[in-house]
Amino acid sequence: MKNATMAKSIVFSYFWVLAVGLGIFVLKLSLMKQLPVEEYALFDYAYGLITLFAFVGTLGLPYMTVRFVSQGYSPESIKSHFFSIIKFSVPLVALGFLGLWHLTLGGDYSTLLFALLCTIGLIVFNQYLAVFKGFKEYVTTGFRYRTLMVAAFLILSFVVLGVLKVRSAQAVLLLFSLILFLFILLTGLGHRRLSLAAHVKGIRRNRLLTYGLSMFALGVNGELIRNIDKIFVARLLDLKQLGIYSAALVFVIPFALLCHVIETVMYPYLKENVNLKKVMRSACIAAIGIGALYFLLIDEVIGFLVHSGLLNAGYLASVPAIKILSLGFSTLLIYAVSASTVIYSASRTQLWKIFGWTLFFGPVLGIVLNYLFVKRWGLLGAAYATDICLFLRALVWTVFAVPYFRLRSRAVALPPPTTEAVHGESERTMAKSSSGAL
Repeated sequence: MKNATMAKSIVFSYFWVLAVGLGIFVLKLSLMKQLPVEEYALFDYAYGLITLFAFVGTLGLPYMTVRFVSQGYSPESIKSHFFSIIKFSVPLVALGFLGLWHLTLGGDYSTLLFALLCTIGLIVFNQYLAVFKGFKEYVTTGFRYRTLMVAAFLILSFVVLGVLKVRSAQAVLLLFSLILFLFILLTGLGHRRLSLAAHVKGIRRNRLLTYGLSMFALGVNGELIRNIDKIFVARLLDLKQLGIYSAALVFVIPFALLCHVIETVMYPYLKENVNLKKVMRSACIAAIGIGALYFLLIDEVIGFLVHSGLLNAGYLASVPAIKILSLGFSTLLIYAVSASTVIYSASRTQLWKIFGWTLFFGPVLGIVLNYLFVKRWGLLGAAYATDICLFLRALVWTVFAVPYFRLRSRAVALPPPTTEAVHGESERTMAKSSSGAL
């Protein structure tokens, strides 16, 4: 890749990721101001479950399609393997969503209905983009459609909030679901049906199971880590406490946004000869510096927002949790560098090994710690449990990334290692990070 082309790709990716992330951040701040604390709790809890179950319902297809098609496999072959499963995944997702909602929030089924519509719409939308629009570089066609959808959601949400003075979570979720299905209709009208070309390879099912599903499993890990704490707060505490904790998580969104930006920028850089030691050193310095600023200045920031009328005074109680969460979320910057490096270069065996470690130190440990800590310390216990899981996940990925840091330098270009051969051919394991930090 030429330097000019790489620079253009990086700038484009950075701009859109930053714009969408900041838009969601501002939207949540607006909802916190407009909605009562309990209603915001319902919205944010539903929003978290939508992203979790939508990820599960797609079975990783949006992430796998780009990789396998770029390696010369048939899009039709991928569809034949996955679309037969999708028709079963949606009902299972709906049942899982219903069970978790009933376990944690009881009988508030009106909000559940709109959240389910959003989840199904997001599954269909992502599947469509993966099969018909996602065969180019991730930062082009499929990414642009997602960005347009999110941008439309943000713009219309601000209009509805400003004009109609919405005071319920159900109205915002209904708006989101309508926008999703509208985009499915609009993009569906313009697609060209793909035909099976003679020169492409048919993909074997074991390829999906050994490599593709490892990426999917790692992505589910990240979604679970980001939602387990809210699930236990909803189960063990009340809606008001859930709203306060959800507000604390909003104020650490910039950490997740920076993580996603680093992942997006790292991908084209990993195709070049870069000094990863310096990149990691910069990430560590940024993590310590930003975490310290949050810890020292968040009281003044929240106080200013409340005093200016931009934030409900009830959210002042979230400040201690924000301080604790800022320490754990700062490790996302380190995780972004390590995960991008490992996923780009590691073999399928290594990816499954990382999944085993992150499963133990993420969702499994998170369930145990949140149950014990939330019962003992409430919201602060959930924050402590989340910090521990985030720190251990960053540590696991960094341990696996260290060999690649040692080998890469300015003077020596290290191509990604080859993985197991298929039909006598060797493949490069080039993949974009699928942690989904936002």
